[in-house]
Amino acid sequence: RVQGKRRREIGRRLRLLAKETGEEVKLVDRSRDPSSLGDFLEMEMSGWKGGEGGGAFALRGDTSAWFREWSQRWGDSDRLIVLSLNIGPTPVAMQYFVRAGEGIFCFRIAHDDAFAKYGPGAALLFLGLSFLRDKTDAAWVEAPTDKNNSFFLSLLPERRTLSNILIGTGGLVDRKLVSILPTTSRLVAAQSHTRSRWVQWRTRQPRTLSE
Repeated sequence: RVQGKRRREIGRRLRLLAKETGEEVKLVDRSRDPSSLGDFLEMEMSGWKGGEGGGAFALRGDTSAWFREWSQRWGDSDRLIVLSLNIGPTPVAMQYFVRAGEGIFCFRIAHDDAFAKYGPGAALLFLGLSFLRDKTDAAWVEAPTDKNNSFFLSLLPERRTLSNILIGTGGLVDRKLVSILPTTSRLVAAQSHTRSRWVQWRTRQPRTLSE
């Protein structure tokens, strides 16, 4: 549940956006709109993701083609939800959600950088959560992101515990390799921890200058 202070701030920015543009600000379901994909790719390129070192899909031909195929496959299975925050007819933020079982995952979000001061991405996610609650029978919504991601944590503060399940689908060698992966992972983590402690210890030791 979004905290009251954050809800009020999002509402204030939405009212300011409507006032300064003179247009209605609304949430639009574009899940079955074939033009939504092109708008999303263009929107990603307008911000930092479209710059050097960014991760916009349209930066590269292969990732753009992958996203188009991905969208087509999920759309054909009726498990793709695309929401847009519009100023009149103009989209200023877009979000892709994916249905999986009883839950929905936040996959990708973008906003028009020209409207960044209004926080359109946060507003879209806030309105989108209400849409998903009212229009779907999903039991939960998850944002699989970094634990320190302040954007998602401020809007989706509850955390879910995720587990990895490894299944060997090949022969004896394949199953054996899968069976030792947890032990290998623990050894690697222990080695990393030991190196980190050693570096910390070394940096705390007093240095002597040779004469």
